[in-house]
Amino acid sequence: MTAERSAVTFATGSRATPASAQDLRRSVAVLRERAKGTGLTGTRIGTRGGALTLTGPYAADRLRALGAPGSLTLRPVLAVDRGVASPAGSGTPGTNPVGGTGAEGVSAALRARYAALDCSHGGTPAAADPRAPVAVCAAHGPLGEPPEKYLLGPAVLTGHDVTSAESLQDPATGALWLVRLRFTAAGGTAYADAAARLARHPAPRDELATVVDGTVLSAPAMTGEPTGRTALLHGSRTETEARNLAAELDSGALPIPLRFTGARRLPGG
Repeated sequence: MTAERSAVTFATGSRATPASAQDLRRSVAVLRERAKGTGLTGTRIGTRGGALTLTGPYAADRLRALGAPGSLTLRPVLAVDRGVASPAGSGTPGTNPVGGTGAEGVSAALRARYAALDCSHGGTPAAADPRAPVAVCAAHGPLGEPPEKYLLGPAVLTGHDVTSAESLQDPATGALWLVRLRFTAAGGTAYADAAARLARHPAPRDELATVVDGTVLSAPAMTGEPTGRTALLHGSRTETEARNLAAELDSGALPIPLRFTGARRLPGG
């Protein structure tokens, strides 16, 4: 049986502000690294008129996934609740209301946005300034429940603090899959400082959320100062998910956003 062949196309920039040649070259380099990391070594990448086209003997959704932004932040949790909108006029919902240590910089507008956030249909991934608080949904929810929603503080680490990412099986269970991040020296210090600081707070303010492309993948409680310059990311449900996430984070964020414009199956697929 002939393997499926597909092509996906992404637009870059706009008519008013087209992507620069340098950004296109950097984007191609990131995409090639991701294709290699996910085993899609037969992927070919072409540019024409500011558009990027990826072709290869793979399903279109696998090629499309290579175009994810790749943004990463680690943020302290200020509040967490069921991922449904609160009734009008009820204020911030749930058993973890906004307020207290760490919430002083949260505006009334963001509090209202958090209260109204509905993650039952996946929510809308938030592209936020890493220096500002943000309200976001989790990537996955408990069985039969919508993903939880989070109010998070400014980032303590970003993708610039990561030197590498790799997928591995959970050493504790031998079954689940994780992604291990390795930090720069400065990033390792910032991670240790954040972990020690958060460990002094009650739940959920002892949690440090990992946000990838605008959604929370995991938010473990910090139990004290970690050793070394690594962190394990939970939240991947399969080996493929962990491998794809590691490749995305290891290659770094794309220098420009890519807008998916279409996919097609190629002749011979």
